[in-house]
Amino acid sequence: MMMLCEEFISEHERLIMSYNGYNNYETWNVGVWIDNDEGLQDQIIDLTHRACEEPELADSIKQFITDPETGLFPELPNGPGLDILTNAISRIDWYEIAKSFWDDYAYTDDGGN
Repeated sequence: MMMLCEEFISEHERLIMSYNGYNNYETWNVGVWIDNDEGLQDQIIDLTHRACEEPELADSIKQFITDPETGLFPELPNGPGLDILTNAISRIDWYEIAKSFWDDYAYTDDGGN
């Protein structure tokens, strides 16, 4: 009986940690913003074409998106808002976002396979 309870908890945690096919809400949210903003998407595709491998692309996307000058997140003063934003950003799976772009755009000039 104990094993069934542990399996249920494990399955429950997995479901909580996923969101609309992404690892979590934070990753999904950034992915949606990129997909729905043509200019932002074009910039990420450009980063994809310049990257040599997926981990490099993940780092480039993170740097671009989290930069207050170019990305989605504003610069906030110290306080609870900054703490909450920093926590949410730390949960984003940049590699998952990068893999999606890498699979679709890494080896093409026109943005398609």
